[in-house]
Amino acid sequence: MDDFDDLLDLQQQLEVSRGVHRRPATLRDRLNPLEAYDDVDFYHRFRVKKEGFLLIHPSVEPLLPQYRKQTNSPMSPMQQLSVAQRFFATGDFQISCGDFQGIIQSTVCRTVHRVTNAIATLSSQEIVFPDDTSETNN
Repeated sequence: MDDFDDLLDLQQQLEVSRGVHRRPATLRDRLNPLEAYDDVDFYHRFRVKKEGFLLIHPSVEPLLPQYRKQTNSPMSPMQQLSVAQRFFATGDFQISCGDFQGIIQSTVCRTVHRVTNAIATLSSQEIVFPDDTSETNN
């Protein structure tokens, strides 16, 4: 065990001598937005009511795998959908959306891409255009 500790100390000394300073990894608890916010706050943050969010979730969930980061803290499909919905609702930078949920920008990017593809896959089932011009006038 002493050899391993010596190796870690040597690696840290080399990084310091090269000017490489790594920030220690921080693990944050991710909240479930359905439990954390009441109806008004949820709508204010995600621009959709909880009922609408829960209507979308069962359809999208099978298309979103449990996403595991290298820190071994998985994102549930519910969390993935909430990250993407926050991004869609605010049009904010990905880094700001990530800070809101406690994840890094690259994870937000992959999550938004994954959720967008899942929703696009369902669009043929959920979006119906009128066949007759009389239906468009109603």
